[in-house]
Amino acid sequence: MKRYLMFFVLAVALMVNISSCKDDNNLDELRAEELRMLDDYINSSALDFVRKPSGLYFVKTFDGGNDSIISLGDEVQVFYTGRFLRDSVIFDSNVDSLGRKFDPLEFFVGTTEIISGMNEGMTYMKAGDKATLVIPSNLGYGAINDISRGIPRFSTLIFDVEVHSHVRLEDLQ
Repeated sequence: MKRYLMFFVLAVALMVNISSCKDDNNLDELRAEELRMLDDYINSSALDFVRKPSGLYFVKTFDGGNDSIISLGDEVQVFYTGRFLRDSVIFDSNVDSLGRKFDPLEFFVGTTEIISGMNEGMTYMKAGDKATLVIPSNLGYGAINDISRGIPRFSTLIFDVEVHSHVRLEDLQ
């Protein structure tokens, strides 16, 4: 009986190990496919994206004026539309299809309230600016399937953002 139990435990352990190796290979393939689609998108885009050292792609589409550049710790309110690079499906927005704006998203730049790509993108903007951010998965949700938001793993995200307001950290104190 002990031999059968030992054999069963070893067989299950082997199957789990083989299964996890397949998942690792699949994750590598998914990441490689994401990077291919990202390159294709950037190379075929009419927008003049700037690739930042982190891998974020940024292009300002409207200069809002003379406010100071947003810094880490500052409070911002933004209007945004987020869509998947893969199929352009909108997954989240506070602007409807007719351009009507709802409550702006309010957050402190640099906190974990927002994905790192959005935090970084804010630091290139001022109040009134509009921009498009292309956020690779390593600056977004990565290899995690975020079921609650409907975001599949290794999803490059495109955000069209408008900074509605900006309050500097020193003005908050």
